Amino acid sequence: MALQKADKTDRHLDIDLHTRGNDLKGFLPAKPPLKEYSISSSPSLSRLQEIESNLPKLLLTSRVQLTVESLNKDDLSIQELLESKSERELRLAMVHLSFLAHAYVLEGTKPNS
Repeated sequence: MALQKADKTDRHLDIDLHTRGNDLKGFLPAKPPLKEYSISSSPSLSRLQEIESNLPKLLLTSRVQLTVESLNKDDLSIQELLESKSERELRLAMVHLSFLAHAYVLEGTKPNS
C-alpha cells in the first residue's frame, strides 16, 4: 500500500499549512493564543469554556467523568467555529477538547478506554 503525499492545504478549513512558519517568533506564535471565544452567545462554547476553567477542580474531586457523562449530545459542539473558520478559535477549542478528553480517560486510579 503506497502512502499518499500530504496536501499543501487543509481542504476543510482552507489553511495553507506550508506558510505556518511565517506566523512564528522563534518557536512561539507571533500572536499569543486566545483565552476565550469571541462568540459569547454560543451555549456550547460557553459550556466548554466553563468546564475548562473548572477542570483542575474537577480533576481534584474526580468529577470529570461524571461531568462529561451528564452532557447532552451537542453540549460541546464547535459547529459555529467550523462555520466561522476562525483558526485561532478552532485551535482554542481543540486544546480545550483534548485536555478534557485526556482528563476523562486518565481520571482515577485506572484509566478508562
